Amino acid sequence: MLTTMNHDNTSDNSSDLPQPLLPKRPWYQRRRLILPLLIAAPVIAAGLWFGNVFSTSSISGQDALVELSSPDAWIHSQNLSQLPRDLLTVPLIKDVLTEDFLYFYDTDEDWLSLKGSIRRISFEHELNWQDNLVQSIAQSPADIYLWRDSSSALRYWAIAFERKGLTAVAQQLAQIKLNADKQLSQIGSVKVDGDEVPVLQMKLSPRRNMVLAVHGERLALVSDAAMLNDGRGKLSDAAGQLLEKMLDDDVDERQKIAKDLLSPNEEKVAQSIALSQRFFAQGYGALMPHVRGLRFYYDGSAWHSQVHLAEGTSAPNIQIWQHIPSNAAWCVSTTIDWSQVQKNLDAADTLNEKPDLSKVFNPTGAACWYEGESNSVTKPLLIGQLNEASDKNTDIAKTMSDLFNWTVSTNKTYLADVRKAANALRKATNQLSALKSEQKKLEKEADAFNRKSWEARRKTLKADIAASKKRMEQEEDNASPELLPQIKERNQEFLTLYQDELKTLESEPDEYKKRFEESLTKNKTQQDETSELISKLTDTLKTEQTRARDNSAPSFALNVKSQNGMTIISRKMPISKITNPAMAFTSGGVVYFSLDAALVQRGVAVFAKTYPNLYEAAPSMQVAGQIPYFYLNPTKFAALFMQEGHKALPMKSKGKLRTAFDFHMTSRMTALASHAEMSATVDSASKTGWQSLNWQK
Repeated sequence: MLTTMNHDNTSDNSSDLPQPLLPKRPWYQRRRLILPLLIAAPVIAAGLWFGNVFSTSSISGQDALVELSSPDAWIHSQNLSQLPRDLLTVPLIKDVLTEDFLYFYDTDEDWLSLKGSIRRISFEHELNWQDNLVQSIAQSPADIYLWRDSSSALRYWAIAFERKGLTAVAQQLAQIKLNADKQLSQIGSVKVDGDEVPVLQMKLSPRRNMVLAVHGERLALVSDAAMLNDGRGKLSDAAGQLLEKMLDDDVDERQKIAKDLLSPNEEKVAQSIALSQRFFAQGYGALMPHVRGLRFYYDGSAWHSQVHLAEGTSAPNIQIWQHIPSNAAWCVSTTIDWSQVQKNLDAADTLNEKPDLSKVFNPTGAACWYEGESNSVTKPLLIGQLNEASDKNTDIAKTMSDLFNWTVSTNKTYLADVRKAANALRKATNQLSALKSEQKKLEKEADAFNRKSWEARRKTLKADIAASKKRMEQEEDNASPELLPQIKERNQEFLTLYQDELKTLESEPDEYKKRFEESLTKNKTQQDETSELISKLTDTLKTEQTRARDNSAPSFALNVKSQNGMTIISRKMPISKITNPAMAFTSGGVVYFSLDAALVQRGVAVFAKTYPNLYEAAPSMQVAGQIPYFYLNPTKFAALFMQEGHKALPMKSKGKLRTAFDFHMTSRMTALASHAEMSATVDSASKTGWQSLNWQK
């Protein structure tokens, strides 16, 4: 799964760490991630789509840059080997997962490699470790910390175990002659309770290196040594702090590793799984900024779930659910951070007037996914609410038209002239900035003439000339009459060369100054010309923006109409035959938006009361005094999963892969579809911190 470069095993405390990470293993080898992914699948799907549409930043793409101080998921277990069995006490999970989930440790590649390596080390170094050492460690209390890779999958991990008997293991490891072992090497050390603890790398296979450290009764395993690299071949400060906390006997110190995922009752439960927003929002939390994390814990008799709400969270309202069309596969209602979306809006080059989104929209919104031939996970229905107060000072029709135009006008044909003008302006602006930087450099160099050095060189040259003249005069006095004319002619030539050299040297300050004055004059002229060009390009861009806003390109013009009391805006996109984005809104009321115009029409029908809304159609929502945050229809969700799975698979030429997908997933999704629809509420929408999620059926 994770690989590092080979290392020479030496007896010294070499701190050389592997640099690159090899490509990710295929999806079908990542079974260790199934439990958090299955539990959070709908939320992850929401995050994936929000990332594509409302991205406010791009994901890193550098797997080596793992933020060790902020794990993206944390599993706290009193007995790690019992975690799969405890998960299967949830009826839905038991129906969906197969039995190999329960026994995957027996056949997992990494698990088998680890057991084999420990058995070999024990035999070759006569350590007398029991064959079931790894299995017994897995039956101990453990903490698993997981981090995302560049694709936002939980690829990297670190595990901390606590087990009696590990003290002897630590002592024996310290006595191993590392230079004689081809599989084990020391890559650094950390200090724990005053003790120097060696950090060892175990080479499991050509593609697999693991890091381990043991202190007292605690063992730390890290999935990839490259995670601990500081970029200079040493253990990073963050890596040292992580290992020190993992090996610390003080539980308070260990809990600092994932402090933002910590719940007050963490140590009192048998199993706990916490997911940060960074993971389930896939790096795009603008539409769910106040949902900081999700937690699932097992108290020995039943599983419970919690959501971590930050300050400023707005409770969902009944109105938002009453505007959502029924038959959804999955819905989430959340507080939207419009200030994050505002950053993208303010940077837009296609808008002359940029509204304040926080004043236009209510902070509460919702997103829903539907199953159907024309539906897709990339085309959810987004539902928002307009602020009634915004109508008094805002031309809401124009504002919504401009926002729609900005959101969907991304095809090259429609905005070609706008982009051309914007790129030209950007290029000219960058050129002016470069010229100003060059000017500062020239001015600095113009003042950098070393007069002291120049005067020293001139003094030396004059002294050389004077000495040469004296030598020439002596030579002429001692010359015979026959050779004297030739000697004088030669000496005069030398003196002429000396004088020319002196003249050139004495003109250096003026030449130096003149050269930079010419360069500065040329630079100033170019700046003036570029500034004038920027002014013209700015006017050109405004003209093109106005033309685009006024839809002077008729083939891609906005289609605006009224229907059932709502204004509907749409545009047929030439980049796709099946993508026809649409928006519908009513003054001071609801807003619908989707890349699938049919879903917007369904929302309009709900507004006109000719189509049932989700709140009235779903029995799980009929809980007095409580308003849901989440809604899941397993039947629709299973159908959507199978539909999207087939779309994501390769072409029909890859028949075996499709057959395997149908064989394994059809029965699992059929089992999922047999469960009733459900919704989740919180105990108190007005409170923050970890709040219990109550699932209603």
